Order: sequence, then C-alpha cells, then structure tokens
Amino acid sequence: MRKTFEPQITFGTVPMSNIKFDIFCRHELVPILMALQQLYFNKPVLNEILVLIKEDIVEDKDEKLRGDSFVVQKNIHYPTDANLILDGIELQ
Repeated sequence: MRKTFEPQITFGTVPMSNIKFDIFCRHELVPILMALQQLYFNKPVLNEILVLIKEDIVEDKDEKLRGDSFVVQKNIHYPTDANLILDGIELQ
C-alpha cells in the first residue's frame, strides 16, 4: 500500500529543500532526484506535467489491449551466494 506524503515535518527529519546532492557522483539516480526535488517546489510545472500524464493514461485506456501469458514451473529459493552462482551456470 502506498504511504501518502506528509507535508508536516516531524522531529529529526531533514526538509526536502535542505537536501544537497553530490553533483559529481556518477550514479544515474542523482540527476533524477535533483529533478524531482525541483518539481516538488515548482507547483505550476508539476501540475502541468501531471495533467499531461493523466491525458496520456486516458488515451491509453481507450485502446484495446490484449495480452497472452503462460505459467512455467520453477524452483524458487532464497538467493544465497551459492544459489546465485549455481543459477548463473545452470547446473542440472
């Protein structure tokens, strides 16, 4: 279940506006988080983007979608190091 965002800051939390990102980090998530931080504080742009997303979703619902699926029996197990190695080389 999704947890709603609480705008009220609780004790011990850092406000979103005070979060600083390392712009020299090579991780691909940093620019995405920086963009989301900017959108959160720029309400007119955020609302425009949400309207465009809503329109896109409504258009997609109008199209008839058809899917096909099948079931395969697999051995599902806890992913330990040894199990992952064995899965990688597929011993039988």
